[in-house]
Parts: sequence; C-alpha cells; structure tokens
Amino acid sequence: MDRAKLADSRKWIQAELDRCVRFWLDNGMDPGQRRRVHLP
Repeated sequence: MDRAKLADSRKWIQAELDRCVRFWLDNGMDPGQRRRVHLP
C-alpha cells in the first residue's frame, strides 16, 4: 500500500470513529436517556 492510499485510509478511519463517538455521546446507550455532550 503506498503512502497516499495509507493516508487516505487513516483519514477515513478517523472520520468514521469521530462520527461513531459523536453519535453515542449524543444518543447514549439507553434510548430513553437523552443527553447532549459537546466535543471540541
């Protein structure tokens, strides 16, 4: 895998992880419990 493809993959993975973390922080594990956590 060349460096450009590796960098693109890393960028995509970081974006997906960020999206997942923000989803769970916004929605919580319990659907009845709504809370909003703000990330920088």
